[in-house]
Formats: sequence, C-alpha cells, structure tokens
Amino acid sequence: MNIKRYFSVKKIALIGMLSAVVFVANYIQIKFSVGTDVTRIHFGNAACLLSGLLLGGPAGGFAAGIGSFIFDLFDPKFAATAYITLIFKFVLGFTCGVIAFSGKREGESFVFNLIGAIAGSIVYIILYLGKAYISTAHLLENPGNTVFVDLLTKLGTSSVNAVAAVLVSIPLSKAIRVALRKNKLTL
Repeated sequence: MNIKRYFSVKKIALIGMLSAVVFVANYIQIKFSVGTDVTRIHFGNAACLLSGLLLGGPAGGFAAGIGSFIFDLFDPKFAATAYITLIFKFVLGFTCGVIAFSGKREGESFVFNLIGAIAGSIVYIILYLGKAYISTAHLLENPGNTVFVDLLTKLGTSSVNAVAAVLVSIPLSKAIRVALRKNKLTL
C-alpha cells in the first residue's frame, strides 16, 4: 500500500472531520451510576461505525480512535485510560471498515456494511468487557459478585450501544453517500 496515496490531504481532512463527529457524538448520552461506577448509553459508537463505513478500515479506525481519545481526555473519569479507548475504538472502526470495504465494495453493500457494523461492535464489546474484568477482578481485587454485577451492567449498556450504533450508522452512511453522489462529491 502506498502510504502517500492512501493518506492524501483529502483523506487526512476526512479523518479529522469524522474524528470531530465522533467526539461530539459521545456527548449525546445518558449516564447511569452503578455504585461508584458510571456507565453511559451514547452515540459515540455509532459515529465510530460511521467512520469505518465511510472511510474504510485504517482511516475509519483512526477517526474513531482519535475522536474517542479526545473525548476521554476531556473527562477526568476517563482521561487515565484514554489510550486504551484510542486502541479499542480504532479496532471498532477498523473492523467495520475492513469488512464494509472488502472485495472492492467501498462501503456500498448493505449486507457487508451490516456484517461489518455488527462485527466491529462485537469485537469492541469483547475488548471492553475484557478490560473491565481485568480492572475489576484483578486490579481492584473486588469479590466475584461485584465483578459479575459490574460486567453484567457493562454488557447491558454495551449491547444497547451496539444495537443503537448499528441501527443509526448504516442508514446514515447510506444517506451521506446519496447526498455526496447527488452533489458530485466523493469521499
């Protein structure tokens, strides 16, 4: 892959714009407090999937990771683990984008967009729950019941986030592509 061709000025600008969309979408949220933990239902993951659907694997991953990373840096509760968010959200957008753009589909196939969005969401949930398990069970040394309740709560909100993200990102990516084509613009 020719890095200069793939990451053109236009592509870098699109990564920046979609990073901003991801950042802002994270603020559309409902917070829940469970004990001392805060969990959220938000539209950040929908914007991460949208980045993958519009830009493909690497560029979509960068947009998802960077926007989420910056969001975490602005919140003292999440700032210490912002680097983990950067990696996990990159994987979310990258997975979605690689599948959506596979076989020269360029994010135009509903079926592959759906598979990509679902796969990206599942991979992200696995990573997120793995991190939660390690921190709750091993770093904080909580008892088994506490770990179970924490993971169950995170699984519930992550699943809601995943379903909402898939339901929002796919039609939104289609609408954006139609609007771009109508105005003779390309990504």
